[in-house]
Amino acid sequence: MTQHVLFIVTNAAVIGPHNRKTGFFFAEVAHPFDVLDTAGIAVEFASPAGGWTPYDAYDEKDPAQKAFFESKAFRRLNRSRKLSEVDAADYDAILVRDAEAVEAHRQTQHYQAYLARVPALADRSALVLEAVALGE
Repeated sequence: MTQHVLFIVTNAAVIGPHNRKTGFFFAEVAHPFDVLDTAGIAVEFASPAGGWTPYDAYDEKDPAQKAFFESKAFRRLNRSRKLSEVDAADYDAILVRDAEAVEAHRQTQHYQAYLARVPALADRSALVLEAVALGE
């Protein structure tokens, strides 16, 4: 039976009082996706608002990033599912990418409610959770 992993990424293109450009850190999605895809694990993408997901720090010289950028998975990522349409219990693992960019969504009521539900569902469903944010 195929395992399924949900990546939660941001829709925020700017963050903070100075409207600094942001998005998910490209390597934080491309590298885990490469490992999971190679292992035959299905990856789906969700974001607070669904749809387009801005990215930051794309490095075309990194083979994993370039391959992901050119993949069907990247096209699916930019049509991400809205968090309100996702049930964490449907997944074997959930990865929350780039916590700094995701911070821009923490004020939305739905996002707070969803993240509050994830640990409880993880206890019931034996989900493995990971939150990743690389330092600047």
